[in-house]
Amino acid sequence: MARPRKNAPAIEAVPPPERLYQKLAKDLFSDLVAGRYAVGDRLPAERELSVQYNVSRPAVREAMIALEVQGLIEVRIGSGAYVRKLPGETDAPGFTVTAFELMEARLLIEGEAAALAAVHIREDELDELERLVAEIERENLMPGGSTYADQAFHMLIATATRNAVIRNQIEEMWRLRS
Repeated sequence: MARPRKNAPAIEAVPPPERLYQKLAKDLFSDLVAGRYAVGDRLPAERELSVQYNVSRPAVREAMIALEVQGLIEVRIGSGAYVRKLPGETDAPGFTVTAFELMEARLLIEGEAAALAAVHIREDELDELERLVAEIERENLMPGGSTYADQAFHMLIATATRNAVIRNQIEEMWRLRS
């Protein structure tokens, strides 16, 4: 087994480069903090923002989603993006996870959680899963929908793994999703 060299330089963690949509979202966040827009104002159109900030329209869309997820803007189909609330000067933008990244993580973690849960699940938990599947079907028919049963279903599987780390990670992914 190789031994580390005595005077080897320390390896520093290099943060990943900031994504274009994150930079734009932070710029727009700063505009909101600075009072450039008021609650109820319509933000410039996607095309205008694309030109103004020299970014692609998909980057603008992702930035808008990031602001919308934080409850700062509301995107109205066919009308535009409107300011819902203004952040305070001490608020920090939270644009670290994309919807795609979250979906990728869920695919990896929840599949393995289900496999582990299958080994440890109790009969009463299986009955509850069955009830939740029926509830999910009802929720899917409701106008506006609801995700209560869906979240409960996934959290029950996470609990059935009997692994607190897995349960905490799945709970955190649901928090990020909402």
